[in-house]
Amino acid sequence: SYIQKARYEIKPVLGIIENMAGYQCPHCGEVSDPFGAGGAEAAAKALDIPFLGRVPLRLSIRQASDAGVLLAAYGGAGMATERPGDVATVEDAERLIAGWAEEAEADKAYTFAVVEGDTILGQMRVTTQLRVHSIGWISYWTLEQHRGRGVGSTGLKLLARHCFDELGLFRLETGHRLDNPGSCRVATSAGFLVEGRERQK
Repeated sequence: SYIQKARYEIKPVLGIIENMAGYQCPHCGEVSDPFGAGGAEAAAKALDIPFLGRVPLRLSIRQASDAGVLLAAYGGAGMATERPGDVATVEDAERLIAGWAEEAEADKAYTFAVVEGDTILGQMRVTTQLRVHSIGWISYWTLEQHRGRGVGSTGLKLLARHCFDELGLFRLETGHRLDNPGSCRVATSAGFLVEGRERQK
């Protein structure tokens, strides 16, 4: 185990923390233990090392973590045009994510993270303001270090299938700046057809 290895290498073990220790319902506050309880504390006693506490499985913790990841992504190279101007802190990112959830609840827009394990690669988003005509507008971005791997086109294909099969949309539209040919390649690789050029765009 890690504890045994740390002791063998004469590294100090500060103690044990019980992670995902109880799920706290965001509505009523009741705590349940889907993974059991007390195991980490018992292990600490058996190993004669301090028990430092429990970290609950709480929605607010996950949301704060998501916000930090999103903020870091917006700070990456080549992301200046993708980052909303009013997102500068973790609190700003939390408000943005909460707004996305509200949009999805109201069937106005759906925002998805493209991930590989715990690593965020990019984002896909579809807005449905033209729901009366069953049309969705898609936007997307991929972090610079993950471009050229098919991340954008694969995510776009998955999003398109979701839009047709789950959201009941009939037509999807997207666009890109003329100085961003990479975005054009993503769209065409995912099956989008070039229909024209918007004037003064």
